[in-house]
Amino acid sequence: MTGRTVFEEEMAQLKNDIVLIADTVSVQLKEIWSALYREDEARLFELIEYDENVNELELEVNEKATLLIAKQQPVASDLRKILAGLRITNDLERIGDLAVDIAKAGMRIETVSKTYRNELAVLFEEVSAMLEFTRSAYVESDISQANHAADKDDEIDSRYAAYIRSLFQESSVNNADLSLESLMQYAFIARFLERIADYCTNISESIVYEVEGMQLDLNE
Repeated sequence: MTGRTVFEEEMAQLKNDIVLIADTVSVQLKEIWSALYREDEARLFELIEYDENVNELELEVNEKATLLIAKQQPVASDLRKILAGLRITNDLERIGDLAVDIAKAGMRIETVSKTYRNELAVLFEEVSAMLEFTRSAYVESDISQANHAADKDDEIDSRYAAYIRSLFQESSVNNADLSLESLMQYAFIARFLERIADYCTNISESIVYEVEGMQLDLNE
């Protein structure tokens, strides 16, 4: 087996490891939302502890990437793939952190509003779909999919803004049964979801960089 063949296999394994992190974070986010929706505080606590798995996977990817660079001295296109992978891994780890923040905020909700929770569910579904689409774009190194995923960010921003207005600009009668603390936690959860969409856009930018070597700002 030639040195180049070994290197290509190690590069493929590195990408597989990054995809595993994406899958782990996606499941983590869905499980946290499910537990929050069911008001299952015990499960939320378990999922907060589970975040250590994501952190460990990130460290493993960083170590493998560092060894690849040190041992193989990759050419420019390969180095770009490694650097893009590291950036994507970092963004995925931050998405995992935000999922934990959602769990913690859910545990602080004192009184549940089905209306605001159901509106959040729509936002969650859009963000979750964006994460899945971004993951697919990375697996396939597909710039078109990456750009399409990034386009979803504007829609999510609009829905987030509308949700915040519904929380704080409607009449106090509509919010009479909710404590200020609960209102704040619903707002925080929406903000965390919006931030996850931003990190998905960052991942899309890294995919474009990996494939074409272009540094784009898809948040514009």
